[in-house]
Amino acid sequence: MNEVDFVASVVTALTGDEHCYEVDRRADDKGVLLTLYIDSQHMGRVIGREGVTANALRSLLWALGTRNNAKYGLKIYKRDD
Repeated sequence: MNEVDFVASVVTALTGDEHCYEVDRRADDKGVLLTLYIDSQHMGRVIGREGVTANALRSLLWALGTRNNAKYGLKIYKRDD
């Protein structure tokens, strides 16, 4: 499973909607930046109270990165409706 599929499966499990987000992947010499664009009505579920869920997702990406010898970053933005 690649990092985009991983983020997509976690966000789908959190929101119950596989059409409420987009994941963009950009790689450079520092690592891979994943940008998650999510609908505003699902933003709270993905970020969580005080950012706990988003930080947990970042921690899981870090663990995936250690397995793949890569560095992953995650940014979360509201998707334009």
